[in-house]
Amino acid sequence: MVNPNDNSQIRLSEQPSPSGHPLREMQFSDILDTTFSLYRSHFRLFIGITAALHIPIGILKTLFLSNAGISGEMFFQIAHTLVIDPIVMGALVFAVSQEYLGRQTTVGEALSRVKFLSILGASLVWVILVIAMGITIVGIPFSIYFSVGWSLYCQAIMVEGHTAIASLRRSRELVKRMWWRVFGIQIVLLVLTAAAMFIPLFTFGMFIGVDLPLRYVVELIVYIIVTPIPLIGATLLYFDLRIRKEAFDIEMMARNIHPEI
Repeated sequence: MVNPNDNSQIRLSEQPSPSGHPLREMQFSDILDTTFSLYRSHFRLFIGITAALHIPIGILKTLFLSNAGISGEMFFQIAHTLVIDPIVMGALVFAVSQEYLGRQTTVGEALSRVKFLSILGASLVWVILVIAMGITIVGIPFSIYFSVGWSLYCQAIMVEGHTAIASLRRSRELVKRMWWRVFGIQIVLLVLTAAAMFIPLFTFGMFIGVDLPLRYVVELIVYIIVTPIPLIGATLLYFDLRIRKEAFDIEMMARNIHPEI
């Protein structure tokens, strides 16, 4: 039997995983490269997941929102926040983890495996506590600190099966002593995502003006294409932390050699 704690064993990082991406500690450039490599190689899978829910609600939004006013805008925003976003986020994290570990999946399987209530619960707790801490100037540093520390809760839920509250504790455990690294990587991912959304929307906005239905269609297309990128990066960061702190690569090698472990 392979001992996961025996450093004399050949590390899985020296061999490619079944997906072709080596399980190893990654520098920031490696995380970015692997993010876009996974995105390109599994483009239809990731786009299929985001499109499966966003297109139906996008059609409804395009048909009705132009005449619905502010109340209609609020309804669709609430639907996105409480229903669509948790499902899409969970499905994407599941799909990324499966493909990264060399286990193929489909759009239907990814959507069916979402632990919706756990993700929704963790999301609400995260938002409420972070906002509550950030209300005062004194609490802003704490708000930033815990928002980063809890940021990998969805990965903890979808990969390890944690409940809502346990996933926040698990995320903080992984981020501990790596806070600045996680903060820096997520800031860059956020900036890249914002740029990827803003540039096409701004460009198209110059031509379509205030044509609301057309603007909603363009926003929908851009959102579907861009949404997977930060979640792929965050999931790779999650695995990187587990490899660095828990020798997850050796654990996976042991499981591949001895499935009964």
